[in-house]
Amino acid sequence: MGWFAVKPISRKEVHEKGNGVVRRSGAAGLAAAAQTKTSPLFIIERSKNANVVHYDARLTADGELDPKEPVIAYWIRLAEDGRREELSWIEKKKTYGFTIKPDQSGKGYKMTLVAAPSGRSA
Repeated sequence: MGWFAVKPISRKEVHEKGNGVVRRSGAAGLAAAAQTKTSPLFIIERSKNANVVHYDARLTADGELDPKEPVIAYWIRLAEDGRREELSWIEKKKTYGFTIKPDQSGKGYKMTLVAAPSGRSA
């Protein structure tokens, strides 16, 4: 099994990654992007190929975390054509998925990666 790295990212890096362009596939991807505000949290890079998993915060119109789905994860297929692709069910359950719950203060969330060792949170 190869290695992977977790790297915080800025919005500028999102647009510069992979030949200067990160593309969404099709008109549906563009329409969804226009309706949903997101803010990059971090990516996971792997040694196997250039594909990366992005983790973004979903924001409401007033800039708060979306309580229905505060974080989303998806592939950017840089080793192929740069398209965005959803994680598969098995990837969500075994490797790149996460659980997220409101913290006790009610002002934030606790996110735990499924591949993280027991007791380790992001």
